[in-house]
Amino acid sequence: VDIVNLEQGVIDRIFGCGDVLVRTTGEVTTRFPAINNPTAMRNAVVQAMEASAVRLAGGGKSSLSG
Repeated sequence: VDIVNLEQGVIDRIFGCGDVLVRTTGEVTTRFPAINNPTAMRNAVVQAMEASAVRLAGGGKSSLSG
């Protein structure tokens, strides 16, 4: 995942919904339309990306360690 964006119109903001767009490094964009609380979904994706980066860098604990 390269970029996570929101698209919300005025009506979407009033009702707390919107589209979440996820773009990969291969320039493929996946749209998740009409998501309730799209900001929370975007934040969850970003947190998962950051956690994955930490694990890949060797900063996470191994489940095999005692």
